[in-house]
Amino acid sequence: MKTLNYLGLITLTALTLSSCSNDEIVPNTNPQNAIEFGTYLGRDAQTRGTTLTTSNLTKFGVFAYYTGTAAYTTASFTPNFMYDQLVENSSGEWKYAPVKYWPNNANDKVSFFAYAPHQETNVAVATSPGQADDPKINYTVDPATENQIDLLWAKEVDRVKQPVDNKVQFTFQHALSRIAFSVESIIDKVNEDGTNTPDDGTNGTSYVDGATTVKVRQVRLIGDFANAGTLNLNGGEWVNASKSATTYTLNSGNFVAAVADAVGTSKAQLNNEDSYLMILPQTTTCKIEVTYDVITTDAALSGGNSTITNVITSDAFDFEFVKGNAYNFCLHLGLTSVKFDATVSNWNEIDGIAVNVPLN
Repeated sequence: MKTLNYLGLITLTALTLSSCSNDEIVPNTNPQNAIEFGTYLGRDAQTRGTTLTTSNLTKFGVFAYYTGTAAYTTASFTPNFMYDQLVENSSGEWKYAPVKYWPNNANDKVSFFAYAPHQETNVAVATSPGQADDPKINYTVDPATENQIDLLWAKEVDRVKQPVDNKVQFTFQHALSRIAFSVESIIDKVNEDGTNTPDDGTNGTSYVDGATTVKVRQVRLIGDFANAGTLNLNGGEWVNASKSATTYTLNSGNFVAAVADAVGTSKAQLNNEDSYLMILPQTTTCKIEVTYDVITTDAALSGGNSTITNVITSDAFDFEFVKGNAYNFCLHLGLTSVKFDATVSNWNEIDGIAVNVPLN
């Protein structure tokens, strides 16, 4: 999965412009009217689990609406200033063409909306150039986990001409919900409520015998999911398509090998950093299925080991996936060791059996 994260300040070189009306844009060559952008990823309690980097940010798209002295309102203006403007990183500098300029009238306003990444697979513009509407993006969840992206949005509304050193500062927010999986083995434990029911992970753990290895082969998130939707860049709200039966699958290629191949008794992240599930925000009913092997080395057996494959499915549960939230589902793989005890039964004593012995 391509995870797009933004940190720090990214400067975009631009020029300037002035305007006479909503429909006419007159260029001004004064370089002090330059429009510049700064971008960073908004961080709050909901997104603190994300690893931040600028190394994989290569492009983003910008829509801009010139509204004269009026404030921006939905359905009143078209994207007449910038339409899906591609902004790219070239040798460490952010560039775009054609260059644009601030209006000279101090009371004139421009509203900016941005998204990232710019028109990659499964990301497309939904608003036409002449359409009086908020800028919107169509998005489809890629069925291959490693191809899913971290879709971002940002807006800066009713901005007026800025001092030369200032920038239009985008604070990008996550538009999707992110799902991670952790795993741990729970050995010979039961609930503390005295019912002897399976462990719920509250009891701590024991150790896995040295001859036994627990190996995760597959994790599936199963349910009714909306896998396509339209994102409004003026607020980050979604209009989703109808739901359908969907299974998101993680397998060995998505796992941290050292964790999946030898599950320990301490919680560890199972999925790779490029293999988070990125899904549309929604409330749905789902369940989780885990396939794992319990492998025990035993030289007395044919092949030198015993391998038991377990396929465990959780009960269905209702869950609300909220945009910008990073969820971590911890998989408790319960193991109960085979134990032996021995007693020796008493003899059955049979008395009173007559035996006739001949007289000598």
